[in-house]
Amino acid sequence: MQRRGKPTWVPPPHPRVVPWLELLNKIAQSYNLVPEFEIIATGTDHKPETNTLAMFVTIGSTEEYWMRLDAAKVIAQLVWEGLGLGGEPAVGSWSRAVAKKKVLLGIGDGHYATWHMYIVQ
Repeated sequence: MQRRGKPTWVPPPHPRVVPWLELLNKIAQSYNLVPEFEIIATGTDHKPETNTLAMFVTIGSTEEYWMRLDAAKVIAQLVWEGLGLGGEPAVGSWSRAVAKKKVLLGIGDGHYATWHMYIVQ
């Protein structure tokens, strides 16, 4: 299986990325995970390859970090607040009526999001 993306190709940027990065940074700081964890955006340099607007949020790059409950709580809070599930306004527009598009929230899977790609393809 190919592990690298197409040379010189990246998916279109998602308009919700910057506000979600700002929210992620705020939440991670409240858990005292910064600067241990860097809150960064990276280009998609490997699979999954998609032409659909996409945003992937991961916890570190090694098993040592993947097992961190505090980091997982930060991601859970990001989703909770970002989607407006606690009653506050969502970060960005998630209304299907506005975008006329479905939204997929995939949780888990490996680095290459194999199972999620079965749904979006």
